[in-house]
Amino acid sequence: QTGKLTYLHAPTPFETDQMLHVLGTYDGRMMKLYVNGKLVAQSSEQRGGLYIDKNSWLTVGAYKDKDEFYRFRGQINSVTIHEGVKNVSPD
Repeated sequence: QTGKLTYLHAPTPFETDQMLHVLGTYDGRMMKLYVNGKLVAQSSEQRGGLYIDKNSWLTVGAYKDKDEFYRFRGQINSVTIHEGVKNVSPD
């Protein structure tokens, strides 16, 4: 593990008053970000596992660890977490 966090960013800011479907995937090698079914960002090849702060519970809508807490500004309608995905979009 490199000790560095990887961030994926959509190429344009999200518009306010718009409902969006945002999906992130990680297959142990590549991280991908989809907005409304379109691939908008992907990582280079990754090494190591996911960052897990053992002092925090699963957090949705924020980045939280033992000394940081950055909340999402907006509303989240629903969240689904899948163990695996075979195909989210033709790349």
